[in-house]
This record gives sequence, structure tokens and C-alpha cells, in this order.
Amino acid sequence: VALLAAVAAASAAAVGEAPSTAQDFLAARKGAPDAVEVAGRSIADLPPVRLEVYPAPTCPNCRVMIQDGILPLIEAKLPSDRVQITVLPWASGSTGEDGVWRSTAQHGNAYDHLCAMQLCALREASTPHPVGAGSDALRRGVEFMACHMREVQAKDGAELASLAPAVERCAGEASLDWHGPSGLHACSEDEGFDLQWGKDFAERINWVYKQPQWTNAPYLFLNGHPLNCPSPTYCTSLGTPRGALPLASPGS
Repeated sequence: VALLAAVAAASAAAVGEAPSTAQDFLAARKGAPDAVEVAGRSIADLPPVRLEVYPAPTCPNCRVMIQDGILPLIEAKLPSDRVQITVLPWASGSTGEDGVWRSTAQHGNAYDHLCAMQLCALREASTPHPVGAGSDALRRGVEFMACHMREVQAKDGAELASLAPAVERCAGEASLDWHGPSGLHACSEDEGFDLQWGKDFAERINWVYKQPQWTNAPYLFLNGHPLNCPSPTYCTSLGTPRGALPLASPGS
């Protein structure tokens, strides 16, 4: 599992070998770059690994990272108190003169509607941030995202209405409701935009804008540092104020 290897390797940088199981992952957590004075401390005393990813619905690299990296990581069922994940679509917006990011999402804009649909799929797992890696709501939301991105990108330029049957199928495969007042279809026309315009979402995206270093899309951060991935399924280092910190065993 590509991203599992990268996350584990980053946490095990001082150990020198990436763990391959959840139990080994916990043991290697003592060697994480942000863990100091760990001698004599239990695993429970150490801060959890925090992974953040901000994919764009129309970005091919993002789709590959979600389906081949993030989803397998979640399916690995790492303990929620040790690994925490934030997954949010990269929505339309800009920073004002005050340097604060604000959403510019509009009804009728196709890209904004795609983001609304994904936020609806993630709504049970998007607040508060981050979410434990073992969250079933997170798994369902990311399963939907992977399918949704495949369908959207396979039919690039298609009208939203023509995508509805395929997107409904994605919802079913992820065990998410499509019909009814709280289903994804209705949510994407209303609540999904409220989520984009909301304070919580804006704060997360604004945090990314304030980081001195960014990765290529999708924007990945591990323990608050950029996770450098030369390709969608291969990560090599963490960006730090002192320069790139190589992973003990690059994810591949």
C-alpha cells in the first residue's frame, strides 16, 4: 500500500525501517520526527500521526492518490487514536487583501457542484478535523470520492445531468443515500454549498494557504509538513524548515 508505506516510513524516520503492519506501525511511532524525549514513554503518550489531503475533483493525479493511496490507507484499519486523517476537496476561492481565503463557490458552476457533492459524501467525517483513520464514515466518503472522480474524469466536459446515473451508482457502492431530503443528490444542491461557504471549511483551506511550502496536487501534509510525492503513488520526503527530510523507506 503506497501511502501506508509513506506514512509509516515518515513516522519511523529515526528507526530506519518502515513497518508493514498496524502493530509494527505503533511500535515505530516512537521514532516519529515530531516525537521528542520518547525514552520511557508509552505509545499512548505520543501525538498521533496526522495526514491531510486536499484533492481537486478534476485532477488526475488526485484521483490516483485517492484510489491508490488514501483509500488503501483507510482500509488498512490503523487505530483511530494513532492516525488521524483530513480529506477535503480543493474548492474554488481566493485570498482577499487581508490574506484570508474565502470561498467563491456559486450555484450553476460545474466545478463547485462537484466539490459540493464530495463534501456531502464526507459530511459525517469532515467535522471536527481530523478524523480517526478507522472511521467508517471516512471510508464511505473516500470510497465515493474515488468512484466520483473516476466517473467525472472519464466523461470530461459532460453535462452534470448526464453524470447523475453514474454518480448515483457511486453512492450505492459506498453505501451512501442518494435519494430523499438528506441524500447526496439533494445535499449537493444546497448543503454542499453551505459547507463550502462555511467557517470550518474556510479555516482548513486558509491553513493550507498559509504554509510556506506546498506539494504538487493533491496537497499533502504529514504532521503539518508537506509530504513530497514525485508521483501519485510514490512519496520520498517531508518538507521541513531545515529542508527535505528523506523518508526512511520511500513509499512505492
